[in-house]
Amino acid sequence: MAKIPDPWQHPEIWETLILLGPQGRVTIPNATVDVRGGDPEEDYAPIPGEDGGERSFLGYRDAEIEVEAVADTKAEFDNLWAALALYRDRRDQAPRVLQAAHPNLQLHGVRNVYIIGVESQDFSRDTGFVLRITLREWQAKDRRRTKKTSKVGDGLAPGSPAGTGPVVQAARPARPVPSGPRRIGPAAPRG
Repeated sequence: MAKIPDPWQHPEIWETLILLGPQGRVTIPNATVDVRGGDPEEDYAPIPGEDGGERSFLGYRDAEIEVEAVADTKAEFDNLWAALALYRDRRDQAPRVLQAAHPNLQLHGVRNVYIIGVESQDFSRDTGFVLRITLREWQAKDRRRTKKTSKVGDGLAPGSPAGTGPVVQAARPARPVPSGPRRIGPAAPRG
């Protein structure tokens, strides 16, 4: 892990969130970034071919991030407006995965995020324009392909006691049927 900057020596780094998305880089100044780290999570997946069998996996939930940014000037407001463009242009668009840089995110090992919510208060001359953005960590999940299985026969293995379960065999593609004349019956002796 790279060294995290000292907040007392470099407070401006701790007050700035950088998001990088398909539209480009957006720097959000005057940002407070609160991270709820991902707690351990146990996940279950069915075991193919075993009725009711499950395999458990231990991992982590995705972290959630709350960002509060305050725009006191027109330039800061324009930056917040650019951050809103990273969110979505229309309701039917899927969330965009963004790269995020902030020391608090680095501390929790969060690199990629997507925006799940945006909340804004009305402009006030006293407090400026306040924008709250909720982010969620995005981690690529590995998916393993499994073989398709098919049930063969009456569900009992030959010679096994009744009720021990189905016989499972890997599915195979159907063989093509040969065309043309075929010999039926025993072969004639040569001689």
